[in-house]
Amino acid sequence: MARAFVQCDARIYLTPVSFGGYSGLMKTALDRVVPTISPLFTTVNGEMHHKLRYPYDIALLAVGWQEDADAESAALFRQLVGRNAINMHARRTGSVVLTGAQTAEEQRALLAGLLRTGEVTG
Repeated sequence: MARAFVQCDARIYLTPVSFGGYSGLMKTALDRVVPTISPLFTTVNGEMHHKLRYPYDIALLAVGWQEDADAESAALFRQLVGRNAINMHARRTGSVVLTGAQTAEEQRALLAGLLRTGEVTG
C-alpha cells in the first residue's frame, strides 16, 4: 500500500464526511501511510510542513459524502483536504462534498468539474 501511495500520479479519496473530517476508516488508512512522509520539516509559504521523503508529483482530489447537507462541515472538509495537500506538496488539489439532496445530474457535474480542474467547491 505504501509503495502504491508513493508511486501514484493522483490520490482520490472517497469518504463520508464525519464532523468535517474523514471517516474513521479513511483516517485509519491514511495513518498507515504516515511513514511515506519525512519526519523532518521545511517551510512552505511561511508555515512548517513535512519534507518529502520520496520524490513524487501528485494530484490530491477528495470526494466527501453527506446524507444531509451541512455547509459548515463541508467547508471544514474542504479546508482539511487543502491543508493535507500542502503537506503532501500536491501539484493540484480539489475537493467536493456530495449530498443526498443533490440530483444524480448535479453530482455528476460536480465530479466532472473536480476531475477536470481540481478546483470545485460544492
